[in-house]
Amino acid sequence: MALAFDSARWEALAALRTRGEVGDGIASVLALLGRPDVISFAGGFPDPETFPRERVAALLHEFAAAGESTAFQYAPTRGLAGTLDVIADHLERQQGRRPAEDELLITAESRRSS
Repeated sequence: MALAFDSARWEALAALRTRGEVGDGIASVLALLGRPDVISFAGGFPDPETFPRERVAALLHEFAAAGESTAFQYAPTRGLAGTLDVIADHLERQQGRRPAEDELLITAESRRSS
């Protein structure tokens, strides 16, 4: 027996704000990024004045000299192994049980005010 996909049913479960085009909203947010009187909390657009330029330059030089090409790539989807290990250690100390490898995932947070 084949099941028919009912997209209307799934769309009804989504919030109203998610049912329209998103292009205009994104364009209007990005248009504000160049304004000096606006502090943007948009993901991926931190204030360039806060960049630790000298430290990053030194680290990139060290990575390149050591052949650490993975330092120039995106991190694994689950998170960096060292970070996952530190969090797993902390949870083990706090809760008495170390999470299994497939039970721990590092995510980013974003909040939207209504």
